[in-house]
Amino acid sequence: MMSKEKLDTNKAALIELQITALDKLADYKAQIAVIDQELEDLGKPEVTSEFLDKINETITEAVEGLELDDGVTCDLEIDYDNRVTMSDFRFEDTHAVAEKIYCAVEKLFAEVSSDILKAQKADEACN
Repeated sequence: MMSKEKLDTNKAALIELQITALDKLADYKAQIAVIDQELEDLGKPEVTSEFLDKINETITEAVEGLELDDGVTCDLEIDYDNRVTMSDFRFEDTHAVAEKIYCAVEKLFAEVSSDILKAQKADEACN
């Protein structure tokens, strides 16, 4: 039978090994998450964070600019204290709403043909 000191020492060593293994596990999980994101991003066009902010701002403005006659309906009610409240807010024609948002975002881009992009990539590869 082992002494209490020996058992305490063994326990402390095992706890230290466990902590090290958990740290490595967390590191491996983080590395896997990075690789998963890179796999997901493969083939996506690259943009800056400023450009993503501009897209976000444009979508927000498009949604805020929706009028009730743009396919958005809601129920208006008068509360007991004469306040008007809006409830049951819904999009009747989601295609029309999506189209309005798409049109706003589309204005951020200058469309080019895929042939031009292929030619530009070929030129870059040669240089």
